[in-house]
Amino acid sequence: MPPSRSSSTESRNCENDPAGDPGLAPEALAGAYTAPYNGAAISTQQFLLHLLSHLNYDLGQIDYLRRITSDAGAIELATL
Repeated sequence: MPPSRSSSTESRNCENDPAGDPGLAPEALAGAYTAPYNGAAISTQQFLLHLLSHLNYDLGQIDYLRRITSDAGAIELATL
């Protein structure tokens, strides 16, 4: 069972924590990721950026496929 968080931790928000999540301290982001990536040790921050890049690419591919399979065109920001 995961440890419970104290009320002081729950009251923290993005303004108080530059990482945006009380569980991701700057020291944890700078530390080595638990599994090697392509045989090399990288920081947790680098691995999270890598995952974010993949997500961004995949979302672009989904949008491209949506555009060519329908005549809807681009999504306007107001509808997001």
